[in-house]
Amino acid sequence: MSSTGRRLAALARSWAARAGIAAITVLTCLLGVSTPAAMADPTTAIYTGTDTTTAALTDGSLTHTTYFTASNRGGGIAESNRSAAAGSSPALSIVDIDEFVDLNAVVELSNTGDEPIDDLDVAVALPSSYPAETGAPRLLVDAARLGTGKDGLSPDSDTTGVEIAYGSSTESFSPYDEWSASTGGDWSALQALEFTGTLSPGETFTLTIPLSLANQDELDLTRVSWVGIDERVLSPAGADASTRIRFARRVTDAEGTSPLTSTGQYRASSNAPDAIQSLMPTMQASDLTVSNIATDDASDAHAASADDRLFTGGTVSLDLARVKSAIRDAGWQVEPDESTSDGLAASYTYASDVLHFTDATSNGATVQVRQVISAVSSTVPLGASWSPADNLGWIHDHAGSDVGVDSSDVRVETNVDTATPGVYQATYYYAPRAYYGSGGYEAAVTVEVAVTASASATITGTTTLEGGELQEGQFTFQMTDASGDLVATTTNLADGSFAFTPPQFDHDSIGSSTEYTIVEVVPDGAGDAGDDGTVTRDQITYDTHTEHVEVRVSADESGTNPVATIITDPDGVVFSNIQGSDTPSPSPSASSAPSPGASPDPDASASGGPAAESTQEEPSGGTIPLISAESSALVMGAGVVMVTVGTAMGLHGKRH
Repeated sequence: MSSTGRRLAALARSWAARAGIAAITVLTCLLGVSTPAAMADPTTAIYTGTDTTTAALTDGSLTHTTYFTASNRGGGIAESNRSAAAGSSPALSIVDIDEFVDLNAVVELSNTGDEPIDDLDVAVALPSSYPAETGAPRLLVDAARLGTGKDGLSPDSDTTGVEIAYGSSTESFSPYDEWSASTGGDWSALQALEFTGTLSPGETFTLTIPLSLANQDELDLTRVSWVGIDERVLSPAGADASTRIRFARRVTDAEGTSPLTSTGQYRASSNAPDAIQSLMPTMQASDLTVSNIATDDASDAHAASADDRLFTGGTVSLDLARVKSAIRDAGWQVEPDESTSDGLAASYTYASDVLHFTDATSNGATVQVRQVISAVSSTVPLGASWSPADNLGWIHDHAGSDVGVDSSDVRVETNVDTATPGVYQATYYYAPRAYYGSGGYEAAVTVEVAVTASASATITGTTTLEGGELQEGQFTFQMTDASGDLVATTTNLADGSFAFTPPQFDHDSIGSSTEYTIVEVVPDGAGDAGDDGTVTRDQITYDTHTEHVEVRVSADESGTNPVATIITDPDGVVFSNIQGSDTPSPSPSASSAPSPGASPDPDASASGGPAAESTQEEPSGGTIPLISAESSALVMGAGVVMVTVGTAMGLHGKRH
């Protein structure tokens, strides 16, 4: 092996030891990235970032540089950043995988001095000199664009003093004839070149090496893999330099539009309810910092604009200031970061691809959020005691531990007055004094405290005693709810009235409807019910029908206090009882019973004389009129049939 070969082998090992020379891999997510045919830029196929480098390097009288060029669909030629000097980060550029047509490596050597350079010795490793990882770009010399009949590579310049040696590795070089014989003329085996000889003053040597991307359809664009040209100047002065490219795709929506034009909302993390998602701000390019060429020194980081290009493998950093402001008054906040001035995360960095639209209103940039304060609104009765702790669920500090309402990091502002009905507010602030002192706050929640009066519903009814003198407390009545549970028991006053007062209805009852059933209690020892459903004891026939009552609760004009409305049938709650020496006979059938207030038909007498007159006036309140216990004669054909009609009670049933 020649001394030059040994030096180049050492060079290759040193290059491989430098950061990411073979491939720098960063996993990224390609959610929804579409082929941006509509986004094809007719002017450039190479993105060079904000720090474009076009100057060559100067070492003594030798000026040298390496870089890539690419033509595109529009016919233009774009150049990559030029090689950077040793000790600095390599010059980095992005080739648009969907835009470039032809790719080339270029080597330029110039003598800027007044004397010839007679000992020129420069070695260049081509991108193919590094073993390709799975899914990493594999660049080879493109023999189809070299032309035919060439004895090796032809420089673009007219220099004659520079000789080119060829290497299938970085360890040895030979003239073209020898190298071609050893490889069978396979240009894809070329991995390195050596330039030796003489450069006259003012002379420039330029060599363009056509390249092909051998595995374009197999590239894994979910990671970043750099390939490049590495240069080592052995003489006239020692120096080295390098330039790198990676292949990437534009990040666009389905219509080929950059997501930086989106006005969709940032997405809250999955632990947040819909109410918090609705508060998330819409995306603005001014919130974002873009770095397509992501490096440790973030040399490409720049404020985003709507017309910025995003590439897979880049990053986007979101300034969280607007997010923090949008959700803090709902008791939520972003994740803690004790290294910042307010103890909260200042920004999140995402792979460029997450800005892809997920739907018409949302954006893929998810922000991790957490609930800081949990508090609820409530209703309290007029005159009840209340304290801020009654409505506070919890407050959590940055470690997730509970913070008491009496902590110096918590303050409560409230105007609750339980002595006066109304709707009041209580606001809970979490303001860690380590960050906010006596000023701002991290999160807050405002709840309502409604102080309300209660509504009562007094259900009244009446009872009567036909044929006897009604006594106070003579009859007992029970009211049950819809489940059959006893609500209240009461007795009548001397005038026959009675009343029930169900439990009071509070604010939470507004909009409710409650049904009750009222019956008269038949005393123990009463006989079995007759055919007409009546029950008699001690010569009193008890009213056994059932009354149904509904209580509806609505809100007053303020919307805070309940108002109860009692619904009965038209004649109200009425019970009628009869006192007499004889047990009543069953009521006449519906077909033979007279209508209320009607007298028997005079033509119904046996002899054509006047019919028997009723001895009982029609009672008030819509009861069924009573009929005399006397026998009435009904004419039926040629004979006379005597029908004894028993006294019919004036009983009230539910009328529907």
